[in-house]
Amino acid sequence: MHTFRAYLPSKRVALTVVLLMSLLLLAGQSVFAQNPFDAKWTVTPQFAPPGVERTLRIDAMWPNGCAPNTASVLGFPRDNPTELNITINVIYTFAACTQAVTPFAVEVKFTPTKVGSMNVNVAMSDLRYVGDWPLVTSSADGVGMLSNLSGTWFERPNPGSIVTITHKAFDANSSPSTRDALVGTWGLFSSAGTPRWYLFHSSKRVAPNVLEAELYEFALQPGVAATWPSPCSVSACPMVGFTDYPKLIGKVRFDIRSSDQVLVSAIKPTGNGGLIGGVLLFESLMTRFAF
Repeated sequence: MHTFRAYLPSKRVALTVVLLMSLLLLAGQSVFAQNPFDAKWTVTPQFAPPGVERTLRIDAMWPNGCAPNTASVLGFPRDNPTELNITINVIYTFAACTQAVTPFAVEVKFTPTKVGSMNVNVAMSDLRYVGDWPLVTSSADGVGMLSNLSGTWFERPNPGSIVTITHKAFDANSSPSTRDALVGTWGLFSSAGTPRWYLFHSSKRVAPNVLEAELYEFALQPGVAATWPSPCSVSACPMVGFTDYPKLIGKVRFDIRSSDQVLVSAIKPTGNGGLIGGVLLFESLMTRFAF
């Protein structure tokens, strides 16, 4: 009679198998458990009208040598057509990865069909979050201007109002509070012929072709008479007290009409907390001064 016995590996063989499996799992975990970092977002062209194909690029760092190299556009969430989902495809491998931080970049193509700002959510294909950035689609007239408004603008045909702007051009990788940051001054004459001087800053984009900023009016302290060329000497007006002079009066709105014209409006907000329905104080159609 023949007796069949199950083959039982020796302890040494079993230990070897366990070690090999552990190494394979560690190699796999070196890929599976990693997240990209220092992710940056680039759109080319940065601003474009609807119907123009855009290249969306993510540059980041990967903790080892098995960095991803492809990405896919998933489309829009059913409940929010103003968002776009992109996934970076994870490389699944049991091969050992070099333990060196590796830069990588992935690109996808996308063609917006409407004017507006779209939020792009980027995640790994296993749903690990990478980041979210805006994709702005402008009207055909506004594309070139939105890249930078820096310069001097004046009223035509009679230059009774002048605006100087320093514009930090759109940078999707900066914090939301500094994207399209504007700072500048607006000088004009009131209906009574007296000069008025305004400062604006803390801007934000409220539409593809519209920027708004806080508007401050410079005024002398009560009871102080203006003198030429300055209402007070440097010693009498130390910089530490300078912030006491401007008075917040509302918002300034820059509505870009074409490549060389912008409608600048001063608006006093109503009690509802918004500018919709606010009181229009004054406005000027400005032309960029060509040096």
